[in-house]
Amino acid sequence: MGLMTEIQTAVQAALQADDYFADIPVLVEDTADIENEIARALGPLTEGDTGKSGVVAVVMTASGDVAKPNLPGPDFENIKIFVNIIETPLINRSDDGTNKRASAIAEQVARTLHHHTPTGGRLIYADMPTIRMTEPPEDGMVSWQAAFRTSGSAAAAE
Repeated sequence: MGLMTEIQTAVQAALQADDYFADIPVLVEDTADIENEIARALGPLTEGDTGKSGVVAVVMTASGDVAKPNLPGPDFENIKIFVNIIETPLINRSDDGTNKRASAIAEQVARTLHHHTPTGGRLIYADMPTIRMTEPPEDGMVSWQAAFRTSGSAAAAE
């Protein structure tokens, strides 16, 4: 497993361990059929383990910098982690939904992950801007993003 996948999996596990996310699907970007998984979570049908629909959280790693390119590893710094929360309010705020707004979910993501240290010992901390509203993928949806940073060695993730 590569470093970026390892980080995504650790973030997904941390969120899934928080009871707040018991009814919110938390996916990682490299899920084999992510488009259908997102559509299923946002759609009007109550499917999956949660029994609720209308909102989803997607964990992504966007970039990492090698600060010391002459040393083996490589050791990455400033690995950017994003958790995108996508909500269909019409569904999520109904009886079939979680009734947790995307903005509140982004805040809970920040509380759960800031200064979190998953197995492997790398500290995850909030980046700036920590939470922000983003362009929704479709009309009728709301999208928020929570941003974090960490570091790690590609050699250690092998």
